[in-house]
Amino acid sequence: MSDIHDYICLNDQVGSFVKNLIVFDLRAAVDSIVDLMKDSQSLKSIKTSVKYSGFDKTGYEIKTDRVRLLQVMLNIYSNAIIHSWSNGKVVILVDKTANNEVRIS
Repeated sequence: MSDIHDYICLNDQVGSFVKNLIVFDLRAAVDSIVDLMKDSQSLKSIKTSVKYSGFDKTGYEIKTDRVRLLQVMLNIYSNAIIHSWSNGKVVILVDKTANNEVRIS
């Protein structure tokens, strides 16, 4: 039912969709999602690890719509927890490509 509500809300906003591009620390954003889901992880005794690659000394700052990215990451991460076995493991991979794109899986 929640998915249907989200779909209806998205369809209502199709003409008014606006990206809010800001620069923020990706590592802090990923950490906040993992921290937010800590209770759900504990209930199923799931361990989470986050692995970064391709980032250099300039840090983990990216420019994108932070709120939308957090929504997507939270959805995918919560699904990973829900569909994992008890005592399982979830690995979040954050890769920065040669052309400065970021891939999260």
